[in-house]
Amino acid sequence: MRNDILDMVNSFPFKEVSVGYRTVTLFSSDELEKAQIGYCIDTNGQSLTGNGDGDWLQSWLVIGYEDETGDPIFIDIF
Repeated sequence: MRNDILDMVNSFPFKEVSVGYRTVTLFSSDELEKAQIGYCIDTNGQSLTGNGDGDWLQSWLVIGYEDETGDPIFIDIF
C-alpha cells in the first residue's frame, strides 16, 4: 500500500467514534491489509473488484466499520 495512505490512516487522532448508540471503529495501518478480505480480495488474495454496477472498485480502501451493522467504512484512494 502506498506510504502516504498509511501515514494518513496512522494520523487519525482516534480509533473509535461513538454517535448516539452507534460506533465507528477505524483500523490501524497494520490491520488494513487484512481488512480488505471480502471486499477487494478473497481469502486467497484473488481480486473481487470490477467495473460493473454494484461492483467493489479497485480504488476503494476499507479503513473501518460501523459496529451496529458491520458496514465497511471506506475511502476512494484515487
